[in-house]
Amino acid sequence: MSILLMIFEIIIIYIFVILSYKKNKYEGLYLYCILAYVLSIIISVKSIELYYIEIPLGIILTTSIYVVSNILVQNKGLESIKKLITMLFIVAICTISIILLTSLLTTSNVNSVLNTYSLMFINKIKIVMITAILPLIILWLNSNNYYQLKREKNNMIISHLLTIIIIYFIDTCIYTILSFTHVLLINELLKAIIIVYTIKLVVGISGIITLYKIKK
Repeated sequence: MSILLMIFEIIIIYIFVILSYKKNKYEGLYLYCILAYVLSIIISVKSIELYYIEIPLGIILTTSIYVVSNILVQNKGLESIKKLITMLFIVAICTISIILLTSLLTTSNVNSVLNTYSLMFINKIKIVMITAILPLIILWLNSNNYYQLKREKNNMIISHLLTIIIIYFIDTCIYTILSFTHVLLINELLKAIIIVYTIKLVVGISGIITLYKIKK
């Protein structure tokens, strides 16, 4: 069931990306990245179980941002990524600050849900911070790698595939080690890396259709 839900999420995400582009062109893509980034931070405290490993939600959303960044680099160059990273950094500060401030609200019927979520947020603050900071670094690496490959190969699909194979592996290793060290055993940690990397590859490969659609 978890796998089916993830496939459904991927389909919905890329439909939304295409609609965002059709509606507002590149500004629509920036808006999508901001929304996906905020949601990835908010739901990072929740997880799903795949093969007996708890995988935090949000990795599909952050990976889709990398795919969209390739679209921006393809058409707008690396300057568009500098703009995107700046916007996401500001959004991250605002989002985390707002969620933390809700923990200071007095308990009421309305605020009890917010307080409960804030406590969950604070208890998993390490994963939340990793989810907020790491994508900004990987986003820059991903975009630069795609840009260089695009100049050398002059082929959008090959450049995209090589980028996701290399960068997503780096992203997966860093994310998994930082998130699950001292939580999982070595064999479980390796299993988590394989699962997360596979999910990211599926999202990245699925994005080829979106890349081609928007290019045309």
